[in-house]
Amino acid sequence: NFTWVGNQLMLERFSNGINQTGAILSPAPPPLALPGEASWDSSFGAARDTGLEVFDWFKTGDWEHSYALMIGNGAGLEPYTSETVEGQHDIYAYWSSEWVFGGHGPFQQGWKTFVWSQTGKRQLDNTDDGVANPTVHDRNRYGIGTRYRRGDWRVTAEYMAGKGMIFQGPEKPNFAIGGGSGLDGKANGYYADVGYYIPGSNWEADLRYDVYNRSTESAAIAAQFKRTTIGAQYHLNKKSRIILNYEIRSAETTGSAPLGPLVAGLAQIGNRYGIQITTIF
Repeated sequence: NFTWVGNQLMLERFSNGINQTGAILSPAPPPLALPGEASWDSSFGAARDTGLEVFDWFKTGDWEHSYALMIGNGAGLEPYTSETVEGQHDIYAYWSSEWVFGGHGPFQQGWKTFVWSQTGKRQLDNTDDGVANPTVHDRNRYGIGTRYRRGDWRVTAEYMAGKGMIFQGPEKPNFAIGGGSGLDGKANGYYADVGYYIPGSNWEADLRYDVYNRSTESAAIAAQFKRTTIGAQYHLNKKSRIILNYEIRSAETTGSAPLGPLVAGLAQIGNRYGIQITTIF
């Protein structure tokens, strides 16, 4: 499953509350807020966008380097969304350098370090007055990470940070970006993941720890999410596997004056079991 920081900071949600011209598509008469719960019905970004990308890779001795630079619409797979700002585009950049030990493709063994960024702008009507008056805000995301894979072991760690359009989720769905604090707020998080292929078997043991610090500068909605995931994978073949996970989850407010609904919502987060079947075709 996604890490806390991957799910909340990176997987962008799109509202249908307004279109590019600012016209209200689904008016919500007072006292309802706009955008309301029904406005969040589009697919999320899922690290996808439409645009123009230049990418390549090259080798220097035992090192393999890759890079990518892209200009995108910032709308996921949608042609445009209510958050799209006319004349503005997202800029994506990525670089990685890997010391290759052997192998190839997804089973290549080596030590890789990578950095990436995504910068853009979004507009959103996050007021409660029933009038279309969107404002424009930055949506910037950055990350740096490393991955080591050799023999039966793999280790991955990554740190991510962002500014603007900080999603608050179901705690307050009619203000899912968190008002002014989320529109221009900051957040960060990280994870560390260890995997071990048990020799002579199709089993892999996994352990991951991840943390997300949301809306760090806000006294009202600042929160920290933590999770330890204990997992096992059974590889049916090179392209199919069964995944079993047990997640030990916790969350708490970290602001000086947290909102009551936020406190109650975080207190209800419990542990989770999961089973997945993954097939590549």
